[in-house]
Parts: sequence; structure tokens; C-alpha cells
Amino acid sequence: MRFADLDNDSIDELIVFMFPYSYIFKNVAGINKVISYKENINSNSIFVGDINLNGVTEVAFPTSEAIEFYEFEISTITSTPYNLTGYSVDSTRIHLKWSGNVDPYFIYRGTDPVNLVLIDSSFTNEFTDQQLSTNTFYYYGIKAFDPINPTPLSSLSSVIEVYSHTPGKVQNVIATSSTTVLVNFTEKMNNTIENLQAFNLQNVGIPNSVAPANQYAYLLTFRENLPEGENQITIQNLKDLYGSPIPSKIDTFMVEPGIEQQEFFVSSFKIENPYLIKVEFNFEVDEASAVNTSNYIFDPDNRASSVAVDETNKNIIYVNLKGQKPVGSIGREYVLQIKDVYSSMESGSIKINSGAGSFLVLTGFASDLSDVYVYPNPAAIGTGGSNITFANLPQLASISIWNLDGIKVAEVEETDGNGGAQYNLKDLSGDYLSSGVYIYRVIMLDESNNEKDEKIGKFAVVR
Repeated sequence: MRFADLDNDSIDELIVFMFPYSYIFKNVAGINKVISYKENINSNSIFVGDINLNGVTEVAFPTSEAIEFYEFEISTITSTPYNLTGYSVDSTRIHLKWSGNVDPYFIYRGTDPVNLVLIDSSFTNEFTDQQLSTNTFYYYGIKAFDPINPTPLSSLSSVIEVYSHTPGKVQNVIATSSTTVLVNFTEKMNNTIENLQAFNLQNVGIPNSVAPANQYAYLLTFRENLPEGENQITIQNLKDLYGSPIPSKIDTFMVEPGIEQQEFFVSSFKIENPYLIKVEFNFEVDEASAVNTSNYIFDPDNRASSVAVDETNKNIIYVNLKGQKPVGSIGREYVLQIKDVYSSMESGSIKINSGAGSFLVLTGFASDLSDVYVYPNPAAIGTGGSNITFANLPQLASISIWNLDGIKVAEVEETDGNGGAQYNLKDLSGDYLSSGVYIYRVIMLDESNNEKDEKIGKFAVVR
């Protein structure tokens, strides 16, 4: 049960959730009237707040399908722009794009996320900022203006960070064995890639796996031997680490006649859960060297508790981190180097490569919002402050944080694909949160920043 002013008449309405029903009562001339009744409401808790910052309070109705938000009054405030994204076009230009239904829009920019200043306006939902300093992080926010509204200027959109730089491009392609190809780029690349279709080898098709060889290269592994002689590969629909599109390119490379596969390397890996990593090699492993935990070096500091070889497929090992630090969709990147592991005697006892194929970048993102969580929870704010991390996030997500009075206190964005986003426990004024329980709303976005799913949760803060 909760009271809230849903129609901006300075009088609270009574909201009652009594599973599986919900009621909203309004007192009209001393008579209580039901102004809303819904069935199959899958919650006994009530959340209200102005999520879209239009001056009208929404009520969240959790159902078995999704959480639905309803307003009970027409807004008199211009809608805030949303889905703001940006990337570097070249070393001095940044392109912005957002969603909204009014114009004009005012563009704000700063070199930190707090002190933004008005720099320009636009009558479309896009804008290109020019004459910027290269290799510099800039922060942007957008406001909308609608003169027919009593409050014509909207609130500021979510603030995004964009790195002004020379976008990456394909540098070269090299066959490193009869089944592997190394693609080098001029700029740092994302550590995870879900789109194998970004690489298409003529007359062969897409690779079996793609793994980061280092920050500037991907190692492509194919199931079958590559055709000898000149090969042609199409590379498209990639972005560099900072979100700038990589120009599509058709590149050629040579596979020398008689090239022998004399290398031993990681062909693929999978984070089974935050404490278990599945690693597959191109050959069967020598078990004695594979189970030696000292052959697995983490950066930053972490360590393997144990290593086991798959009994049915000796190409596969499982690195167990039980009792250690988690990896994966946690907002933190770990690099695992495998050294001094050998292939089986039958395959020639080949020592694992010292470069490409021996490094695993352990990060990723979730495919949905089903397992989103916050750690640590509760969060303690000490004299030096603290952070919490939203983990198991999808590649693109927007998080808003609210107190129990329905007032938004912060916003967090996840755009780098590492499955986690840190929050410094400060409100929109820069002050640390008070002790108490806070509500968070996570929105999953697609590549066009359309909303796909949402989830609501809570965390506690103690001081």
C-alpha cells in the first residue's frame, strides 16, 4: 500500500497491490473511487516515480510478461531526449544521435560529466561536433525545447562519454597457420565479438571462432585447412573499442603451399560461469602440464584454484576459480595468459604459443536481464567513498537509480560490452547517498538504442 499524487492535484491517491490484483483509489468529494484496477499483477511491492522526467509520476505494474509503466496525467513538461549515442568520425569530429519527438534540441558538452555547457542546437535528431582536440574524452547531454508546453525546456538527457580519436581500420591480414588468420587493426578493439559474420573468407565462409590476440588484433580459427595461394576475406560491421565504425574492407593474404600446422594455441574459450572457464585447444593437451595451476597467469591479480582436463575431449580443459575472484560479465576485464602448457605426445608435444593464441581476455556481456545483480550489496560508504557494480548486463544498457520516495538520484550507462557498470554511490548533486534502500531500473537496448527489456531491483547503502 502506498500514497502518491498521480494526477498533480496536490492530493495523494491510494495505491494498493494485493497479489494478484492492483487498485488505485481517489477521494472525490469525500467518496473513494477506484480509478484503476488490474489483474495478474505479479508483485506486492509498489514503485512510483517520474522515470521519463516529464513531470508526471508513473506507477510500475509488474506482470508475468514485463513491467508496464502507466501515467495518470498529461505532461506539461517537454519530454527529455533519450537513447543518446556518439562516436568519433575522425580525429576532430564526433557524431551524436538521439531519440525525441520535439525540436529544436540543445547540445551540451564538457570535459567532465558534471560541468556541461551549451555549445549548439539542432533541428534534427543528429549533430556533428567539430574542431575538437584529438585523443580526448568529451561528455555530451541533450535538452529538447517545445514552446507550446508550460515548461518548454526539458531535463538533460543521460550524459554519455565519447573519445575523440582517429577511428580504427584494418591494417593487414596474415595467415599464421593452415587454419588460423590474424587480422590486425590500427586502433584498440573490443575484447569480445559476437558477430562471426563480420569475417567472411571467400569459398570458405565464416570462422569457427574469433578471439582477441592482443588489443589490436583478432585471431580467426577455421575448422578446415585454408586454400593454398591467394585468399580473399571480407571484413565489415565492426567497431573499434571506442564505438567508431571500422571501414569495410576486402583484403587479400597468402597461404603458402605446404604450410604445416606446427603451432599449439587456444582455438576458443567460454566463460561457463563467473568461476569456471572452458578452454579449447587445437590439439589434445599434455595433462601434466595442463593441470599445473602455475601455468595460468591473470592480470590483474587472480589465480586458478584447479584445472581439469575433459575426460571425453582432451582438447578441452576447465579452469576453476572457486574461492577466487569472479570473471566475465562483471564490469572488469581480466587477461589470462597460458604458458608452459604442451600438446599431447601424439601431436608432437608442442609448447603453447607465446603470443596470439595464448592470451584470453575474460570479459563479456549477458544476452538478457534475467541474471542482473549488484555487488557488493549492501554497499558501505567509508571515509574514502565506495563503488558498486551492476553485473551480468547486456552489451548496451541504461540504469536509473531511485530512492523510495520515487526521486531519481543517479543514472549509469553500459556501452563498452564488458557486462558491468560501476556506480560511485553519488547522487545527481555529487553527494554520497544516505543510508537506506534504493531501487534500480535496468533497460536493455539494441544497437539502435531501442528498448528491448527491463528489470527492476534494489540494493542497500550503509554509512
